[in-house]
Amino acid sequence: MKKIHHSLLIIATFLIIQIQPLAIPAFIFDLNGVLFTTNTGSIFWHLGPTKIAYYWLYHSKSPYHLKTKLYEILNALSPHHNTPTIHDDAGIPMPILMQQWLTGTVDGQSILHDIDTYIAHNRTLYMNSLERELISNLAQIIFDPTTFASTRSVIWDGIRFAQECKQKGHPIYILSNWDAASFKLLHAEYKYIFDQFDGIVISGTHGTMKPLPALFGKLLTLYDLTPENCILIDDQQENIDTAISLGIKTIL
Repeated sequence: MKKIHHSLLIIATFLIIQIQPLAIPAFIFDLNGVLFTTNTGSIFWHLGPTKIAYYWLYHSKSPYHLKTKLYEILNALSPHHNTPTIHDDAGIPMPILMQQWLTGTVDGQSILHDIDTYIAHNRTLYMNSLERELISNLAQIIFDPTTFASTRSVIWDGIRFAQECKQKGHPIYILSNWDAASFKLLHAEYKYIFDQFDGIVISGTHGTMKPLPALFGKLLTLYDLTPENCILIDDQQENIDTAISLGIKTIL
């Protein structure tokens, strides 16, 4: 982790040198993958360790197969219709329902209800009751605010870097795809972290999401930022590409 922190410092210093003299660059941080990450142990605990082990050993199915099955359900519930393709953090096209959840158009409880109803009426699509239960549990982890917030862990190296930027006089901001309900819980738990930032823009309260330029525009307008004087740190290439197209310097 120290090596990552050191690398960020080197890259950031290089980018700062390229920005106009007298301008104090603002740093824009993504949340998931930069300041927070998935607690894998917590995910497996919520899924059920014994159930996962049985699923893997006796049905030769990786737990990651559950995500594929969940995406199939979400795509069946709301097929893509001439909408921009947005990818998740694994580079997989994100279902429309998930995009709507992240932009505050649909709430998580409605999605959970629709998923359970779909599974109940399409039992033959799933090998057995165990797979149905695991898919339902995975959906709960993602779309239930309390459960989702409880499966997040802090990336302290990222936090320390943000704090160092702040100490050196750089404004620091957060720009992230995150649903409003679970972010409220996350903010309450880590208020001492979020209070250090000069501004926060999340997709769930602004009706749009990265990599669409509109969410970047929300941050720039709300906090009167100049793109050329900003440095985005994000873990997804398509978000980086949009930022570059807007004139924002980037660190992937």
